[in-house]
Amino acid sequence: KTGQTALLDRQGPVVEFVEVVEDSRCALDVVCIQAGRARVLLRVSSPGDVLGFGTPELTLEAGRVDPEAGTVTGAFDEYLFELSILGPYPETSAPQPPDYTATIVVTKKPRSR
Repeated sequence: KTGQTALLDRQGPVVEFVEVVEDSRCALDVVCIQAGRARVLLRVSSPGDVLGFGTPELTLEAGRVDPEAGTVTGAFDEYLFELSILGPYPETSAPQPPDYTATIVVTKKPRSR
């Protein structure tokens, strides 16, 4: 949920879902010419930055993988972040602002040395 953090694993980064930057997706109860898009802001770090991540911020677009924009490199590993699902889906009758939940897929690959 917005404002929550998650630790990926004992040696991985801490990920914070900061906010929804854009949600222009077509509402479920209307017909649109374009589907629109959703983008979220994540903050990635490690406690005391012992893993060498710094504190990068990533802006991810739902359904789009962009290795240049979605990769964080630490001292030992690289992590690719993908926004898989952002809910709830917009509805014109829903109260604003929605309580967003993001599903983030994280792929870990060893850093080449």
